[in-house]
Amino acid sequence: MIVSRVLLVVTFIPKAILRRIIFYLRTICFCFILACITLLAILKELYYSHQWNLQSITGAIDCMNSKLKYTSLVEYIKAQGYNVDSHRPVTKDGYILTLHRVKAKSVDSNGTLIPYRGPVLLMHGLFNTAITFAVNGDSTSLAYVLANQGYDVYLGNNRGNRHSKGHVSLHPNDDEFWNWSIDDLIHDVAACYEYILNNNPNYDKLIYCGHSQGATQLFAALATHKDLQHKTKLAVCLAPAAYTNKIQSIWIRSISRLLHFNHDLFYLIIGRGAFIPFIESMRYLVHSAIWSFAGQCMLHELLNWSTKYWCPQYKSVYFQEVPSLISTKNLAHWLQSCETGNFQRYNYGSPALNQHHYNQTEPPTYDISSIYCPVALIYGGCDGLINVQRLRNELRNVVYANEISSHFHLDALNAHKIHQTLYPDLLELMQQEQYETIPPSVPVHVLVNGKLPKQFYNHTAASQ
Repeated sequence: MIVSRVLLVVTFIPKAILRRIIFYLRTICFCFILACITLLAILKELYYSHQWNLQSITGAIDCMNSKLKYTSLVEYIKAQGYNVDSHRPVTKDGYILTLHRVKAKSVDSNGTLIPYRGPVLLMHGLFNTAITFAVNGDSTSLAYVLANQGYDVYLGNNRGNRHSKGHVSLHPNDDEFWNWSIDDLIHDVAACYEYILNNNPNYDKLIYCGHSQGATQLFAALATHKDLQHKTKLAVCLAPAAYTNKIQSIWIRSISRLLHFNHDLFYLIIGRGAFIPFIESMRYLVHSAIWSFAGQCMLHELLNWSTKYWCPQYKSVYFQEVPSLISTKNLAHWLQSCETGNFQRYNYGSPALNQHHYNQTEPPTYDISSIYCPVALIYGGCDGLINVQRLRNELRNVVYANEISSHFHLDALNAHKIHQTLYPDLLELMQQEQYETIPPSVPVHVLVNGKLPKQFYNHTAASQ
């Protein structure tokens, strides 16, 4: 009786008002759930005496005393001593992106001329922004290391994050603005390629470096846009997440099961627009060090990732932009990938809808084996999220493979000694004109500095 009366009242409420009521109810519920999960994660880390936990607490205290101030990404990069400007490429489907260009240095500290080496595009991962490549200071951040070597560095920002919320006709408050997944991020890659090469007429190729989802969207783009392969001198893939494993977190598994159970119910509960749209506002309610410590605890609780190798003084800067907004549809696509382990297009939840979109009842897979441009794979031995061996088996032209045994998913960018353990080899690789393919059957431990030893290469070539 009560339910029928409630339904009767609901039918008389205008749709716009009803939508707003649902939004506020969803926001209240999410705030409560996130607060509970975050509090639980913090209490667990305080209770268990893991080494990384003690370092995180110390790091949070250091952050409170840190003199680093963050106002915006552009101002932060300028404060590091680099010239930076912003560019606005427009995608095929109307999204206005932001590229932050860190200009190549022409003279080093000794007054020696630095040769110009061409453009490099850096693309961040899920829930991230371009801050990923610029947060850790002059000697450790990849953006600055490359600029010091004479590269024009373009920091990409995918649609929807705080730097790329423009569109030719849609507003971020519109659900349609957020109607995209990994399949649509292909357009972001293509738009950035076109813009950068048009601004560098003397170059017909660029070097692409993507972290996690940044690598995944490149693989999707290369598999569907063959012309981009001709424009890629080298694809550097940090923690590439094309093939993923199931996530064991009970929280993420619960959301994944809800999606698998019923798509419509999933979107009714989670929403069809941005995923947790208030997340970017919440960071302004607490001290940056507390927000940073909570973020680290959540990484460990949800994904079992550690930040013990990160520079403590930069953690609060990183979490000033992370997590950034993504679409709920993109999150759903990632949950599908982790569940199936396949690198495939978005599954619409029913054979009929898939048939409508793809002319087949199951979503098509991306053909990794069609990618022939040189690819470098860099990943952590403690990264349980990605399946790199399967990726190696399918890629045709892996020229560099480096497993850093102690690293987690984010350490390829944030570990404080990465400029010593990885970047020298990476810079040497980027300056090469020719590459030698590493057969997938060759174990990583056989490689020397990520590459195939010459005697081993000659032996495999002869056997073929």
